[in-house]
Amino acid sequence: MRREDLEERLDTEVTVTLFDGSEYTGVLRQCGTDYVRDNDNLFLVGRKYYFVEMDYGISCIFRCSHVKRCKYTGGAG
Repeated sequence: MRREDLEERLDTEVTVTLFDGSEYTGVLRQCGTDYVRDNDNLFLVGRKYYFVEMDYGISCIFRCSHVKRCKYTGGAG
């Protein structure tokens, strides 16, 4: 998936399907932002990594090239 398309969906509720077929539904977030500043595992400055914040935790960290499909599922996060 193109980075521009994925970043349009940041901070919204989406369903992400990765290249291996795994699906995650929740709020799409980007690593290295102020939102995750207190979490050393997610605060990766200068790198374009993403994750899905779900009710029970977070998904794996992935790059835009790992995303096969990303569709809106709800309102803003």
